[in-house]
Parts: sequence; C-alpha cells; structure tokens
Amino acid sequence: LVLACAALGWLRLPAAAVPASVPPALALPVMALLALALLSTALLRAGWYLPAAAAAAALVLTALARQALEAALALRERARLRSAFAGYVSPQVLQQLLAGELDPARPDGPRPMAFLFADLRGFTTRGQHEAARETVAMLNRYYDAIVEPIHAQGGMVDNFRGDGIMVVFGAPQPQPDAARAAMLAAGGMVRALTALNRQLRSEGRPALEMGIGIACGEAVAGQVGSRQRHDYTAIGDAVNVAARLQDQCRPQRAQAVVSTEAATRLRAGEAQIRELGEIELRGHAPVRCCALTWPDGWPDGTVNAAAA
Repeated sequence: LVLACAALGWLRLPAAAVPASVPPALALPVMALLALALLSTALLRAGWYLPAAAAAAALVLTALARQALEAALALRERARLRSAFAGYVSPQVLQQLLAGELDPARPDGPRPMAFLFADLRGFTTRGQHEAARETVAMLNRYYDAIVEPIHAQGGMVDNFRGDGIMVVFGAPQPQPDAARAAMLAAGGMVRALTALNRQLRSEGRPALEMGIGIACGEAVAGQVGSRQRHDYTAIGDAVNVAARLQDQCRPQRAQAVVSTEAATRLRAGEAQIRELGEIELRGHAPVRCCALTWPDGWPDGTVNAAAA
C-alpha cells in the first residue's frame, strides 16, 4: 500500500481534475490525500484497517520529490534558453522565451520575415596590421554600437561572423512589418556607426565603413543542428538574397542595398531611396533592388567610403 501511494504521489492526478484557480502543485497532493482518507474510511467500515499515516507520508514525500525535480528541470531549461538567446534578442523577447510563451524548439513558419546582413569594408586587411587583441576590442565596440538599434526594432542577431552580422526580423516573435523594422534598424545602425566614427577620429583611429543588405520573404525558423550542438536560425530564399545584396553596397555606392519588395514598406522620410533596377546576383536569379541612404548618417561625406 505504501508503495502504491508513493507511485500515486509521483504520478499525481490529471491536471483537468484541478480547478484553474488552485495551483496544481498544491491541489493535486491535497486531492490525493482526500482520496486516501475516503478509501481508508470505506475500508474501515468494511472491517479492513488501512495504515493511512504511512501511506499518506509516502504520498506527500514522493509528490514533493517530483515537484522539486520538475522545478530543477525548469530552472535548467531557463538557464539553457538564457545562455542561447541572451545578447541575441531584445530583453522583451528573452523574457517571453523564459516564460515559455515562445518555443524555439518547434519549427515556426513559413511566415513573412526579413533578413539583414552587414559587414565592415576593408576590415580584414586592416586586421592584418593590428594586434589580435586590438582587432577584437574594435569589433566589440562596433557590435556594441549597432546591436542596440537592432534590438530596438525587434531584430534577433542570428550570428556574428568576424566583422559580419546576420539579423532576423520576425522570429522567434512574429512582427507585423518585419521588412520595415529591418530598414529602420539599418538606419539606426548607420547613425550608431557615425557616432562611433566620431569617437574613433578623436582617438586618432581610422573610421569604420559598413555595408548592409536587406531582403524579405517567407521563411521557416527553428533549431538546426545535431542533438549535441544546434543553433536557432531561419531558412528561406530571402536569407541568400540579403547576403548577396550586402555585396552590392560597394559597386552601387550605397549605405544599404535592399530588395524593391522590402523598400516599398518604408514611409516617407524614413530613408532616401534610389531605384537600381534588376541586379544580377551570384547564384541567384536577378532581383529588383533599391539603394538606401540616410542623410544624417556619415555626415562627413563618406556615405560609403569603401564604395567610392
């Protein structure tokens, strides 16, 4: 009997049997104890003696043990999510992930998303003439500057690759206008780099030069990789297009090159738009594109010095 009650305490009762206003952690063991009391009374009337004290103790202890195990597992999962997403998503989205409101393990989509790629022009060559520590310190200053406007527009940093960054808009949290959010983030990045370049010049250092590519389209987001090592990312044709458009900033003399489909989402005054027509992209069909510039970014005339 004691073993049976211990098993009952571990399994507990179906959640559907518990009123919504009562916490399951409290209600389920109490209901099990009530059931044990009723059973003990019925058997006693039939002439059977049930040692309820030992059985009740077994039930309570195993229920508490299971509750402690579940709490430990929940804390471990929260720690895993915080480690995987902290610094990559905005604090608001991170809280939703930790609260269980967003599930990164489940593939999500296809749905509209936007993708932003950015890298520093000429930074690889520059790094050959600097100590590795100086290069890393400069990259961290650069990323500190540009990630803030990315998070302000709901973007998720998918990855950092040397002096390049990939950002997803519309995952893990859906966004009603992911394309516009990506372009507003790009404008914020340009302004942030302008401010950083002022600091660098005051220190006698050369300015940084950035190129941005943006595209939008249907994509699927989720965890990709093996059981031992995986990343949360998004997959879709627009990812490849955005990466290719980033390479067009230099020949097109633009702060950002975006697909025309994305550019139509901008509102008046949010950026200066220049039609580029169809552009041949490596490994992809031609795409209609626009060049974006922000007059309040890089005001010293180096709209994109590497493109000049």
